[in-house]
Amino acid sequence: MKILMISLMITIAANTCNPIECPSDTWEQKFALLDTFQMSLNEFIDDSIRTTHNLVMISSPEGKHVGGWYPKEHLLAAISAEDIERLGLNIIEITIGKPAPIIIDAGSPTDDWFIGGGSVYKPEMVELEEIYRTERWGVFDYHIPSGNGTFSIDLLFAEIVRPDSGMRIMSVDLEGINIIKDLDIVDSVGFGTPLIINFQVTVLDDSLDLNFTAIKEYAKLSGIIIK
Repeated sequence: MKILMISLMITIAANTCNPIECPSDTWEQKFALLDTFQMSLNEFIDDSIRTTHNLVMISSPEGKHVGGWYPKEHLLAAISAEDIERLGLNIIEITIGKPAPIIIDAGSPTDDWFIGGGSVYKPEMVELEEIYRTERWGVFDYHIPSGNGTFSIDLLFAEIVRPDSGMRIMSVDLEGINIIKDLDIVDSVGFGTPLIINFQVTVLDDSLDLNFTAIKEYAKLSGIIIK
């Protein structure tokens, strides 16, 4: 999901030590320890699709930026918090990376992502994880405003109503392509057992579309996770 989440925090330390009292070579020597770890922000943006980074940029007491963006953990290894305050350094900190996964509980009454029908059902299956204890059943669709990009989709199922194989058979289309045909959950994993099916998909129209159709009985779904 090529959507970047950036939070910005600026910390201006009390300038308890001006450049005259703290010769420039003192803090320049400290910055030299970070040279090995320096990266450009663009490099982190390219990598942020896979992970999240905490970065910092430092400026000297007179406001001169020194170096580029550094991993925060490397900064703290090279310069202590006491040094930062003593030298009156200014710290700009950002967090950059992919957002948290979108988790859709299909059996929740507050599920606003589905369209085209389906009902919510909640039997007593307390031994299952919460998201599998409920379901959306029927013939229904999902129209999710994901934006464009390549996504990893987990479809979550658990048969909590029909105990025997052959009682429920269904199909699923993703972006107009049939990705699951003749799914029998009980035949695949048994009754009351979670089943997760993963797909990779590229969205080009800003909307991730799923269609659930019944072959026998009704289609059903426990949840969706989009990453």
